[in-house]
Amino acid sequence: MKEVKVIEKIVEVEKRVEVEKIVEVTKPCLTCLESCKQCIEKDERFSELEKLKEQLLFDVKNLKKSYDVLNRHVNGLEKTNSESEKGLKMLNATMMTKQKEINMYIEECAKRKKELGNEAAENERIRRLLQSYKGCDYIIDRIYPTVEGFEAFKDEQPKKRKDTGKKQGVCYNKCPPPIWEGYSPRKPNEEELKQAVNIKLESEITDVLPDNIDVTFIASDTDHESELIKRVVDQVLC
Repeated sequence: MKEVKVIEKIVEVEKRVEVEKIVEVTKPCLTCLESCKQCIEKDERFSELEKLKEQLLFDVKNLKKSYDVLNRHVNGLEKTNSESEKGLKMLNATMMTKQKEINMYIEECAKRKKELGNEAAENERIRRLLQSYKGCDYIIDRIYPTVEGFEAFKDEQPKKRKDTGKKQGVCYNKCPPPIWEGYSPRKPNEEELKQAVNIKLESEITDVLPDNIDVTFIASDTDHESELIKRVVDQVLC
């Protein structure tokens, strides 16, 4: 009985194996295999989108490179701009300093020109005064001895002179001597001359102009000589 059962089981197993091995092949649907128009359009659209995606990725990469280059240039320009601003501020400060120096120089030049004009006017005044004094010297040396009517200005009672046998020359009595040379004594008194003319002797004259060149004559006992000089000066000026 046992053997019969075993054989039956074996047969059943074999049947199962055969059933499992035999598989029916089903054919696909012919309508599904055919490509429809919508699918074709979708495929074309998909391919276009793929190409557009690739192009966009390429453009993004190039844009990123350009942005990096632009960023570097912007940073460099900002740095250059800051340096230029610093240089401009320094130039403005230097220009203001130079402008102040130029203004001071212009004011100094104007001041010096004004002083030079004053000095020129003072020199001209002194030159004319010296010419006037020179004319007075000429009047005393040349014109005074030959003025007509000189005898009328002599003393009413002239002092008696000893007859030495020499020709009598021109007598100046108490008339002051000329400023330079002329009839000054050989050894004049410097203190009296300084008080009289307020200048140094010709032997001591230097390049420095005198502070005061006004002439002050020594007063005489009589006014005859002063009247004569006034008369001579009036004749010369007329």
